[in-house]
Amino acid sequence: NSPAQLAWTTISGGSGSRPTVTTDSSGANATINNPAASDLEDIYLVDNGANAVTITLPTVASNSGYKVQVKRLGTANVTISRAGTATIDDGSSTTTVLTVQYSSLTLCTDGIDWYII
Repeated sequence: NSPAQLAWTTISGGSGSRPTVTTDSSGANATINNPAASDLEDIYLVDNGANAVTITLPTVASNSGYKVQVKRLGTANVTISRAGTATIDDGSSTTTVLTVQYSSLTLCTDGIDWYII
């Protein structure tokens, strides 16, 4: 009686793709574009040097389930702001700040507000 052998198969289904990685070294305020309907996740690297900047998140409408990661590479603060009337986490915050170099924040939306995860 010989032992069973492991067989590799290709998993089917799913339509996800790798996240888009954007490096912004402009040192200026910026808005993350609304994602395509098929985009599940984006990574936004902010190489802002010594310039404090504000990064505005995409709108939440029609983006339920979308996740974005923002990472601060520069030495100055990066403020993360919401678009429109959405809030961040607690129902009243409109911004959050990355105060430590190389810190990051991951947020997702339920189509109404942004939540830090």
